[in-house]
Amino acid sequence: RMREFRKAHPGMPVIWTELWPSWYDTWGFQRHFRDPRNIACHILSFIAEGGSGFNYYMFHGGTNFGRTSMYLQTTSYDFDALLDEHGRPTLKGLYLARLHYLLAENSETILEGKCEIRKDASGGMAANWKLPGKSIGVECRQSPFRATVTGRNGKILFDTEKDYSSICASYNPPKWKVLPPPSCWQAWAEPMPFERTDNPISSATPLEQLSLTHDKSDYCWYSSEINL
Repeated sequence: RMREFRKAHPGMPVIWTELWPSWYDTWGFQRHFRDPRNIACHILSFIAEGGSGFNYYMFHGGTNFGRTSMYLQTTSYDFDALLDEHGRPTLKGLYLARLHYLLAENSETILEGKCEIRKDASGGMAANWKLPGKSIGVECRQSPFRATVTGRNGKILFDTEKDYSSICASYNPPKWKVLPPPSCWQAWAEPMPFERTDNPISSATPLEQLSLTHDKSDYCWYSSEINL
């Protein structure tokens, strides 16, 4: 994909706009999970190939209490994300945070250093960036779960397998208090614009919906007048 992009858009930076930590869940199907080691390997492979930046979707999971996010989706919009629906770092988040910190710490070398790339017949690749007194290297094996980052003198700074084992060994998920289920469901109707009694709000520029509805409604209606 990166080769195809460069061919179609020469000279433009390669940006990964939606890095999926997993996928959304739908009623009647198993929940979706993605191994964080797989994510780390793909990030390192992307950077080794000259990728300029990546963006998670989603980075923070969410819950649509009383809302519908999309047809057949569950109330949970968790995405097996790095932060869970309550804003707490997940095991995946703690693991990938190590990699994020390491990349940020060595960003000058990666962005400005001279890069050498090697590839072998088995599908593995290695990239090494050098600046005066600084170096950082990435080696990605054919397996989707194996990659390492090395510093000066070949010191291993990050290993997808060993760092994952270390995080798993020290991770203690928080305990939850179990509450009884709600006794009944409730529903309410949203009034149409011609049924509303509140006064309209006038503004010369568009307004953000939350400031208008205060999360009491999913809807607002806009109208405008244009003089020609």
